[in-house]
Amino acid sequence: LLRAVEIMKILLNRNYDSFIIGSAVRNLYLNKQIDTIEIVTIATFEQIKSIFPSVITEKNGLIYLKEHGKFIVFSKFSEEENNIAKKFSLRHYNKKLIVTLCSKYYTVNSLALTPNLVITNIFDGIMDLDDMVVKTIDKPKNLYPKHPIAIMEALILVAENNFTIDPKCLKSISKYCSFLEDIKEIEFIRKFRQILKGPYAKQALAVIIKNKLFRFIKVY
Repeated sequence: LLRAVEIMKILLNRNYDSFIIGSAVRNLYLNKQIDTIEIVTIATFEQIKSIFPSVITEKNGLIYLKEHGKFIVFSKFSEEENNIAKKFSLRHYNKKLIVTLCSKYYTVNSLALTPNLVITNIFDGIMDLDDMVVKTIDKPKNLYPKHPIAIMEALILVAENNFTIDPKCLKSISKYCSFLEDIKEIEFIRKFRQILKGPYAKQALAVIIKNKLFRFIKVY
């Protein structure tokens, strides 16, 4: 984490806005192990490579920095406009950050860490971490038909952290679980394996079985 903060400051000194976002910030707050850190920045991949020559480009197009067996991944700010971002644009100075955090689906993953070690809690994710509950940033009915992979992400949060899924979210997940068929089989299997590896996999499987979430998935 200290290395990632150092990298953020290096980028900031070159006028490249940068934040640590996602699961690393969540795990920092929960005092859990951090394996991979995502830094979102306005710096281009070419600029990042020139500053940190040891970065490597993976097949999926993301840039990674590997040190001591840990990964720091660099991503770009999202360009996708949405109504949620517009609603919260007056609450934080960095509109690009708000739009990017909206793509994290859930409030507990929508946290950002500044170079000054301040957690940006735009969507009240801290409160949901304290309550150990999974809630969507957008309305669940708007999320799951468009991004069914978010259903798998919710189950991973249960399996890895022993969270509970908010009743409104669970109701929508059950209603729109047929959209899981739209996920590529290889991606579904990868996410399902992640669920099974979680220390609380039994809790996640109980949610799946009780709500018959995978009844449309042949590979399951």
